[in-house]
Amino acid sequence: MRKGTVKSGLNLLIAAVVPLILVTFYHEQIARLLILSPYSETMLVYLGFFWGGVSGCLGILVIVAGLALSAGRG
Repeated sequence: MRKGTVKSGLNLLIAAVVPLILVTFYHEQIARLLILSPYSETMLVYLGFFWGGVSGCLGILVIVAGLALSAGRG
């Protein structure tokens, strides 16, 4: 197992959870803080879900690559 690669993948998974939590539970407070219109608030939620999903998928791919590289050494 390549520990550095797996650790990077786990960091990406953690980075994916943060925007998901923020836009799920605190989107109204963030919109009020940034003085966003209702449309911009909706886009904030969509983009938060999108980038959280992208980061999570990338983290999973990096973890799998780290585990697969260790299996190839035998």
